[in-house]
Amino acid sequence: TGEEIPTFPKYLKYVNLNGNQFGTKGIDLLTKGFNWNLPIEELHLSSNDIGHEGEIIISNALKIKKTSPPKLRILSLKSNCIGPKGGFAIAEAIKSGNFPIEMRKIDLCANGINMEGTNAIQEALQAEQTPPFLFVLIFR
Repeated sequence: TGEEIPTFPKYLKYVNLNGNQFGTKGIDLLTKGFNWNLPIEELHLSSNDIGHEGEIIISNALKIKKTSPPKLRILSLKSNCIGPKGGFAIAEAIKSGNFPIEMRKIDLCANGINMEGTNAIQEALQAEQTPPFLFVLIFR
């Protein structure tokens, strides 16, 4: 298709791709290119117009043990228009039991997540397999 799947160095801990506007297609390439076993601790993907379809791609990667980054502590997805469907997708990833145990913060501010999506995330945070110190920011 002409798109190149990116490769990342093995020592990568901090990734800031804020404001690149790469959309769903870009997030799909990014998740395919990531070796999620890298020691990535922070992943910043704010303002990339990924929408709910892009959030579903990210959430699916986080639900699978072999593709979920084990050391990921901070995931920023601010201002990506993920809406309620994206909220439900992240809730399912949190409840999956394979969510990164080191995860401490997910920033979902300015994404248009409604009360139903917010409630789904709140319920997921109360599930037994949720990382013990996970904090999720949701401001519409």
